[in-house]
Amino acid sequence: MLRQFLPALSCFIFLQAAGQEVVVPQPMTSLPSLQESVIHVPVKLYARPYLQQAEAMTPKEFLSEGWPEFLASGCEFRYKYRFVRSGLGLSCVNNKMTITFSGSYQIAGSETICAFGKQMSPWVTGSCGFGSEPMRKVQISIQSFLEFQPNYTLKTTTLPEKVTALDKCMVTIFNSDVTKEVIDSIGASVAAFGNSLDQKIAGLNFSSTLQVLAEKVGKKIPLNNYGYIKLNPSSVRAGRVNFTRDTLYFTLGVSCFPELSSDSINASITSFLPPLTSTELNPGFRINTNAIYDYVTLDTILNRSFRNTSFDLGGRTMILKNVAVSGLDNNQVELRIDFEGDKKGTVYLTGTPLLDVKNQVITIPDLDYSLRSRDLILNVAKTLFNKKILATLRENGTIRINEIYIKNKARIDSAFNRTISTELSTAGRSSGFSVTGLVIKRDNLLLQTNVTGDLSILVK
Repeated sequence: MLRQFLPALSCFIFLQAAGQEVVVPQPMTSLPSLQESVIHVPVKLYARPYLQQAEAMTPKEFLSEGWPEFLASGCEFRYKYRFVRSGLGLSCVNNKMTITFSGSYQIAGSETICAFGKQMSPWVTGSCGFGSEPMRKVQISIQSFLEFQPNYTLKTTTLPEKVTALDKCMVTIFNSDVTKEVIDSIGASVAAFGNSLDQKIAGLNFSSTLQVLAEKVGKKIPLNNYGYIKLNPSSVRAGRVNFTRDTLYFTLGVSCFPELSSDSINASITSFLPPLTSTELNPGFRINTNAIYDYVTLDTILNRSFRNTSFDLGGRTMILKNVAVSGLDNNQVELRIDFEGDKKGTVYLTGTPLLDVKNQVITIPDLDYSLRSRDLILNVAKTLFNKKILATLRENGTIRINEIYIKNKARIDSAFNRTISTELSTAGRSSGFSVTGLVIKRDNLLLQTNVTGDLSILVK
């Protein structure tokens, strides 16, 4: 998407600039210092499958220890309870996740008389929710605080927030309200479940996946027909997690110094990712890229974009068949353009491409050319034809980078809106493009570009 757009648009601008003639700044001898790129991508995760997993992980029943046997809380009292929950309700605001569910409970309690720690009378038992009695209602709320760790693991702290008895249980046979004991016991069971859940989440291991990712971004990545890119990430961040309906929202951020090139040679290789940090992130991206391309690669890109493009020269049609670029000394280039149409031949353009960063224009003020042709008629009318070409080139005026960007924006933005797989899709748009550096060398061409916009990811 974005990484394929940068070199193609840059080369398009470079080719179009070949026919301009205005006074512009001096040629650059080196690219400006590369500013850090910042990419913040909102992620929408369809969470229903994960909710189903959470539903499966949460016990359907909470039972007193040893159920269905009684649990003694002292010499004089013992009890047992059973709680059956409903479905889970989930919300998450700024990494604070709340799980709620209601349910019904039943309890039985027994009382006796003790002296010096010894039972002196038979147990007298009462109950709620057994037999023909309806089970009593209770509501439970659990909170879990999410924390992303530097090693890309997730830490959770899960605790019962509130356990509320909607119906009390009065065991009238000995005039005792045992609701508090039941609520305390249910709360203890929920706390034990929360601790178990925290341990399971802490035990999730993504190291193998992360290692593959780290090794991939630590070296040059092929870009199909546009060379290679090395991302050079300097930091990775995760924003706050929020949940609405059945969708989880969070933002991933990365800062990097990406470089484009036409060769696959790795001067350095890394096999680790920067530590993960958590912070508030505003969506959007600002990507600054240095690109270095040899002229063979430029030829391929240019011909892919412009072969068979037709031009009108004073009523005559010229069809571009092939473009070859070569570097010269003193920041100059030579472009060989083979054409057909009403006439057939080859035009050689030479000059010094200059970039006006402030006004975002590229020109070749010292443009010159010679014409060669296999067509005898063209050779006979060589002088006249040269003048027509030169006049047409001058009429084109200054190439404005922003105008080229706007002209191609719809096609560019279509690359951001893609269905990558049945589970993954992207949506986005570009908001600006500029060229901040252009250096001509004999063996290669150096470009520095900046692009801004927004991109989001939907995971189903």
